[in-house]
Amino acid sequence: MFCAGIFLSFLGRVALEISDRWPMQLLVNGAGLAAMVALAALTAWYAGEKRATTRSGTGRAVAAAPGRPTAGLPAADRDDVGRLLIRLR
Repeated sequence: MFCAGIFLSFLGRVALEISDRWPMQLLVNGAGLAAMVALAALTAWYAGEKRATTRSGTGRAVAAAPGRPTAGLPAADRDDVGRLLIRLR
């Protein structure tokens, strides 16, 4: 994220060299904000996908069966989920 921010600030500076009036400043700020939020969302989604495929051990996401929230999980993970569900009751 930090490197993306540095790169976007460079692009913003180049854009402000063309015009430094307030509409261009608003455009640069809005585009930079949108790009950083989009990159953060993409990074969070990718990390979630990576976690899901790592847990299943098969390279695909694990879907729990209705009524069985631990179906398809390895035994160690089922025990952890079971303890958590007991605490939540």
